[in-house]
Amino acid sequence: MKPSRLAALALFLLLSTVQTLQPAPAHTRSSSYSNWDLSQPPYRVSVRLSQYELTRLQLHPAQHASYQAGIIQQVEHGLSLFHGSQRCAFQNPHVEVSDPANSDGWITYRAQLSCSDADADGTHWRIRSQLMLDAVKAHNHFVNVRAGEQALQSVLTAMSGEWSFDLARTETETETTTAPSSFSAWIALGIHHILSGWDHLAFVLGLLLLARKASELAWLISGFTLAHSATLAAAALGWLLVDERAIESLIGLSIVLVAIEFGWQRTAKPVWLPLLTVAALLGINVFIASTVSGWLLPGMALFVACYFLTLQHSPKPQRWRMLVAILFGLIHGFGFAGILSQMGLPPEHIVSTLLGFNAGVELGQLAVIAVLWPLIRYSGKFSNGLETVAMSGIAGLGSYYFLTRII
Repeated sequence: MKPSRLAALALFLLLSTVQTLQPAPAHTRSSSYSNWDLSQPPYRVSVRLSQYELTRLQLHPAQHASYQAGIIQQVEHGLSLFHGSQRCAFQNPHVEVSDPANSDGWITYRAQLSCSDADADGTHWRIRSQLMLDAVKAHNHFVNVRAGEQALQSVLTAMSGEWSFDLARTETETETTTAPSSFSAWIALGIHHILSGWDHLAFVLGLLLLARKASELAWLISGFTLAHSATLAAAALGWLLVDERAIESLIGLSIVLVAIEFGWQRTAKPVWLPLLTVAALLGINVFIASTVSGWLLPGMALFVACYFLTLQHSPKPQRWRMLVAILFGLIHGFGFAGILSQMGLPPEHIVSTLLGFNAGVELGQLAVIAVLWPLIRYSGKFSNGLETVAMSGIAGLGSYYFLTRII
């Protein structure tokens, strides 16, 4: 297989995920979003929840007789805004459902907020979230606050479910003091995202296990980093829209692929291993109803076949491994962009947000590499056993992610 042909197949596989229509939501992480307008009374809030996530609370648009009432109850019980020491009251709530017949969409809760301004601490605000935590302990709630020219963001979790902030600043103070705190918050969010993203960590660990030298690891991680930074930026800035379910399926495949290549190298490069992978992909396409476009699974099978055929006859397989790191880096970047694209950030804050979030992702990734690389390479006589156990776990995790996302 000529390099140009494999590169063309890889590019086709990636570009086929780019859509001109609104992307379908992916359900790989439990997340919700709220936007708060605190510029002047009456204050307003809008909350976006996945209909798929709400089914975990026995709220289904096609079956629940009081679906909207149940959503209102969940939001007002799980989400609180405090002005000073006083809790604001939700008023005139209503719910917009994207498609009542389809549990794959989103709902939007909207309400006005009545807050007391008489409290001595009324310049201070707090947002508290317990949304979805009864059903999903790993749920993340992303908060975006607007107050005049100010824009602040945070993420609330089961471990850190409350956020305090102060809006009593002049416009001049806002320009000099809010940007650094917001930027550092996005760095923290990027670190949190990569460290809680088991799919991305599994792929990075797979690259660590495949690399035999520190120099090879540096090339692999550099290619992966530059690639996912590029697509993270393109997707977050709205330049590209993707089929998110296809992207998440490809992320699962990327994890499986590094595990298969590891096993293939360690067992004298048997032909049956990549052939079994190709047969499994085609079998899923034929016998199991898939939720993604019909081209994706055959395209995956074709790519796997071409990749291993090229590795088999290449005197320098590490170069092709570098290509795969870049290719799947581009795909992982679309996965990273999911949070930013859903938050509805103001245009003037997108660049700083993007830089901070990407910096956090890279710092978290480098921290993982700094811990694991010495452990893998300097574990002595236990090295081979540890690597085999680790890659077996990666293969199982990747298979789980792939199957749950593709079906």
